[in-house]
Amino acid sequence: MRRGSARTVTVAAGVAITLAMTALPAAATPDEGDTGASPSAVIGTGSLGERQGAFLGRAATAPDGRAATDAAAAEDIREYWTPERMRAATPARRPGPERGAGTGTTGTGAVTPTGKPMRTEPVPPSAEAIAEAARAAGASVTPAAAASAQAGKVFYIDPIDGREHFCSGATVASTKGRLVATAGHCVHNGLWMLGWIFAPGYDNGAPYGTWIAGNLAARTDWIYYARTAADVGVAIMSGPPIVSVVGGNGLAWNQPIGPPVTVVAYPGAINTQATCVGATFTGIEPGHIGMAPCRFAPGGSGGPMLLNYGALGSGRGYLNSVASHIYTNIPNDLYGPYFEDLNAGLFYYAEGLSP
Repeated sequence: MRRGSARTVTVAAGVAITLAMTALPAAATPDEGDTGASPSAVIGTGSLGERQGAFLGRAATAPDGRAATDAAAAEDIREYWTPERMRAATPARRPGPERGAGTGTTGTGAVTPTGKPMRTEPVPPSAEAIAEAARAAGASVTPAAAASAQAGKVFYIDPIDGREHFCSGATVASTKGRLVATAGHCVHNGLWMLGWIFAPGYDNGAPYGTWIAGNLAARTDWIYYARTAADVGVAIMSGPPIVSVVGGNGLAWNQPIGPPVTVVAYPGAINTQATCVGATFTGIEPGHIGMAPCRFAPGGSGGPMLLNYGALGSGRGYLNSVASHIYTNIPNDLYGPYFEDLNAGLFYYAEGLSP
């Protein structure tokens, strides 16, 4: 996770792109009425095919010209990530400072809902599909791994330093069932990441196998300005819909500050899931939500902040933010981007890209 001590941020407008929204699971359910997420979001995408191909020597191109990850490349990526490489991966590289094209302003800690509080519903895991995935992976499902099959460990190669790194992430329920949420700096940190895979329920190994990302998405406010208020990333997994196997968390945005969340992640050198539970509060900088106590080390980046965790059973809840950064002088507080319409809109955009 990103560490820093500054409490001043630079604010500048990104380039807005109008998007055609695609429904997530079904219609989003407003907590107080109204409609779904805003049709405007600030985003950028990176299809993995070309970059995976440059790394692996294989690539495919779709009829519309977009790069795509073919089955052979996906198998190469899966074979590359041996258990030994997964265990040897190091936490995500620390992002650089925020960049801006406008004037600097001191953070007031304000969060601004951009509409009514909204939620989409979680999807439960399939016991039969999990058991089959475990058999195919040659693994047995342990109680530790089964704590949350929807949360897992992310692995990728950073093209800037050429090293294997890891983050945390979690599935998000949608109609097509292929979305995994993580931090923006776990998909793009100066360049798009390579060889991106997700291992749900990781526990010193991949008990349900690994899924290969076919596309990555992040907001341009993250890509171009490194603003932590937009430090959200979404991976679109190729192959069978991952949510149909391990289930998926719901999505919540424009939510009030205060209710507790549970963060599920893989901080530091541990290879099993760790959790933090605490009340939420307004972040130090605009557009951030904080929670405490949570003394997570790097590697916890991208871990889901979940409302109502476990109340729905099987270790799932409503994704309300993702772990982004801490401050060295307040290490027990964990911060993530506040989910308003723009951050929620990234998931709708990614769903539209999903096959």
